[in-house]
Amino acid sequence: MDRGSPSQSASDRTPGPMDPQALADAESQAGFVAGEVHHVRVHYPIGHVIRAKALNAGSPQAPKIILLGSISGPVVLKRLAPGRDGPEFVHVIHSIHRRLAAHDYPIAPLLSTRGGASALRLEGRVYEVCGYVRGGKCDRSPAQTRLAGEALGRYHALLANAHDHLGAMGRAVGEPLTGVYHDDPRIRRALARLPQSLDAPGSDELAARLGALYERSAGRARDALEGCPDQIVHGDWHPGNLLFEDGRLVAVLDHESAGMAPAMLDIANGALQFSLQGSGIDFRQWPTPPDPVRLSDFMGGVHGGRAIIGVPGVSRRWLDALPWLMAQALIAEAIVPIAATGAFHGRDPAPFLRMVARKAQWLADHPMEVLEHAGP
Repeated sequence: MDRGSPSQSASDRTPGPMDPQALADAESQAGFVAGEVHHVRVHYPIGHVIRAKALNAGSPQAPKIILLGSISGPVVLKRLAPGRDGPEFVHVIHSIHRRLAAHDYPIAPLLSTRGGASALRLEGRVYEVCGYVRGGKCDRSPAQTRLAGEALGRYHALLANAHDHLGAMGRAVGEPLTGVYHDDPRIRRALARLPQSLDAPGSDELAARLGALYERSAGRARDALEGCPDQIVHGDWHPGNLLFEDGRLVAVLDHESAGMAPAMLDIANGALQFSLQGSGIDFRQWPTPPDPVRLSDFMGGVHGGRAIIGVPGVSRRWLDALPWLMAQALIAEAIVPIAATGAFHGRDPAPFLRMVARKAQWLADHPMEVLEHAGP
């Protein structure tokens, strides 16, 4: 499915500026206030706006709009979310962005302001503009799953020592803003709140089962990762953050979650996201184990992506953490929103959580079956 770039027709070779009311409507649909896009646009070499379309993807705290500029062509203007717009944070994320772009990594290019800055600070808000990349969603096929793993392997290899360079510049890299699920007190607090968030028979037992699975998996992963170095990780590696066109991976999105953690946290979350089986709302019908073909393809891609950059595959020592990290990632992604809201997309969360417990139990009980597909 294409994201829907506003485009210029062949019959309209010298289009004028977009109707102001139509632009205001597109701003409102995207989550901007009237006139906000114009005040930002004039600081960039965009030209006048010929077309505009709201891009309703990701966090509503970070509104995005696609603009067809008379000078720039199609670009995406984004207001950075609060908490992700500090000068230090933006410098680190954009440094990562530039390092990847310098190695022809599939990433939307940053457009600099007229003054040469990679971000614009205006009236207490921060904005960035990137080139628009045409593409559709990942179809989770074995081929695209392998490309997803390969891109993650390249990401880690290219950024393995980037934090040293940033540290030498006096820039600190914190932990990822998302994707921290291993042995984490925030997950334990959510697990502790879970019984109060559920209103169904057996809720206490279900919450206790999930808590025990989380602790068992955290302990095993902690042992396997002893001595594993931190590096810059993406922090949110899943199919929704990858764009494909004609079978090619054309863009990796959402770099604002990046931070310092063991690379295995990225790898295990990606392995879970790309191998998870199940669809529909009858969670009893969801298959229990991960898809072995997609798990093998993703992990093979990770090792292959590292080889492209000329670095060895992931050490078998760290790979031993894979099933235990996958179990934790599955539990964490499920229970955090449910503990906060008491619902799962407006439904009783108990059937969904029972499915999560069943899948996490399988991962904990069959680690060697998972590792058979881990390579290298």
